[in-house]
Amino acid sequence: MIDINKVVIKKFIGSGWNAIVYLVEYENKQYALKINLTDNKYYNIDKFMLDNEIKFQEEVVNKYPQQFCKLYSHDIVDKCYDKKYIKDIHNYVNNENAKFRLLKLSKGGSCFKRLYELLDGTLNNNIILTLSTEQKYSALIQYAYIIHILEKNNYVQNDINLGNLAFKKIEEETIKIKDYDIPTFGFRYYLIDYEHLRKKNDMTENPFCGFIIPLPCDKVYGNEFMFIFIMGFLMSDIQYKINEYEEKNNMKKTKLIRIYDDNIINTFKKMKVYKKLQKINVPEEILIFIFAYLYPKKYIKLIFDKDNYDKFINIYKDDFVNYIMPKFTCREIKKIAKYKNKIRKLIQFFLHLCTFKTPSNIKKSIIE
Repeated sequence: MIDINKVVIKKFIGSGWNAIVYLVEYENKQYALKINLTDNKYYNIDKFMLDNEIKFQEEVVNKYPQQFCKLYSHDIVDKCYDKKYIKDIHNYVNNENAKFRLLKLSKGGSCFKRLYELLDGTLNNNIILTLSTEQKYSALIQYAYIIHILEKNNYVQNDINLGNLAFKKIEEETIKIKDYDIPTFGFRYYLIDYEHLRKKNDMTENPFCGFIIPLPCDKVYGNEFMFIFIMGFLMSDIQYKINEYEEKNNMKKTKLIRIYDDNIINTFKKMKVYKKLQKINVPEEILIFIFAYLYPKKYIKLIFDKDNYDKFINIYKDDFVNYIMPKFTCREIKKIAKYKNKIRKLIQFFLHLCTFKTPSNIKKSIIE
């Protein structure tokens, strides 16, 4: 096992709600070092999460190294205070709430260190805007397979966000999934951050509230909703364009799919489409997400006033077809929601439809 305390920090590469991540080197090889800062209040929770992740690494990750990120080493450090961490949090963490929390936790003195395989990035950046139709469908199939693996091993992921969906640029042209050689188009996709993964039969042992984009702590949903989340962001870049417009016009940047904005939710519930979407039989908390993905123009009207709506549509009129093409129907989402514990049908569904012969063939098979 690599001595995690002898790695050399090269640069800051990211942060989360309670962690900072560095690119590090050890014996001329590069890795990602994740440092979870903690205090007396959260120590037992963080210890539970580390033990949970080690178990998942042994049961799943070691069997599927092309879908999950390998943990090379880990350590619990009681005296972890470091001025460099404080400086980097001030300099690189842009989210003020996260910055405040990290600075507060950094005074606790303890941390949980994990040394991972180094990947190239997450879907949290704007890579989705650069992907071709073929690349998006390849990503969708690869993530469908990851969900299939979770389901097969009786795991549920309760922390679904774009920061936990990662990629690595590769030269291999295909990746083996089931009996299919799936074209990679230069990318292999991973699920990372396994602290909130739980066995389905021991969810009551979870001492910490997991969330899906996020959902209330007293609710736990299956992996089929993880798939709907991934599908929506891969197939529609509308929210990224909204953020781009807001930035150019010096407007306050909205969150990616604002499911907890009372004004949007209340307006949405008065629309006829709300009752239609209720029939899909998915949690109410993600109806606004599905709405944004299936009906982008209507969603934009909830975000902007008339003047900004007209400007937005005019600016992106040439690209707007990309928001709705390719587009899944409510019927297909309803099928997915019904699968529950039969996620294997998901992967079969996409493997048979996505021939990758031409983008038009793919669209003809799947769009409305």
